[in-house]
Amino acid sequence: MVFDYIVVGGGSSGCVMASRLSAYGARVLLIEAGPDTPPNAIPDDIQDGDPTRAYLNPGYRWQSL
Repeated sequence: MVFDYIVVGGGSSGCVMASRLSAYGARVLLIEAGPDTPPNAIPDDIQDGDPTRAYLNPGYRWQSL
């Protein structure tokens, strides 16, 4: 695979940058940390409309930071 740009980090600015670059026809690879979760296995607290459920889940925190 060949990419024109590699964006590391899918935070708010990384996603916007990747989107804008791809809108101009660039081949973009966006890399984000964390496991690859298939659409049919997304945890309930992530799908919930209340963002505090996922925010308060210690399983989503990086203890080393």
